[in-house]
Amino acid sequence: DHPLVYFLGEAPGKTEDERCEQFVGASGEILRARIPRKFRGAVRFNNVVRTRPQNNRTPTRVEMECCRPSIISDVERTKPRVVVGLGNTPLDWASGFTGIAAWRGRRMPVKIGRHACWYYPLADLVSILHKQQISRAQADDELLVFGMDMKRVFAEADGLPEPDVHDHIRARA
Repeated sequence: DHPLVYFLGEAPGKTEDERCEQFVGASGEILRARIPRKFRGAVRFNNVVRTRPQNNRTPTRVEMECCRPSIISDVERTKPRVVVGLGNTPLDWASGFTGIAAWRGRRMPVKIGRHACWYYPLADLVSILHKQQISRAQADDELLVFGMDMKRVFAEADGLPEPDVHDHIRARA
């Protein structure tokens, strides 16, 4: 109920939708295999939208906003130290930024509802899996980088300072 790391994906895939459980498909297997054993009981999984979009498309802004209150409530209740967003949709949802390639591997303070925490945008594993069909070597390189990003998240998570989230109201005072 009080995870150190909270993983936030885009939406459930077919397997997740069928099993009503997050990150249990092919990308979930890759993700879970890269969570250090000692932290496996200290993680939580969620998605920006709760149901699989038709034809597995990217969720719309309306779909994201309809699900926002329940995700904010979950984050506020569980108070994770770190939120790891997997892909561009969670990056946009949490920060308003886009362009996962530019933001991947960085760390930023965010406020989700009333909860301040650290946000790590990482690559979307589903897109890496799709790239395997085109270029196995490129996908392997991206999986290697993803693994290094995951090691960094767990190496830093316990020792991070309290996040100082920029507040535009405080900045004007």
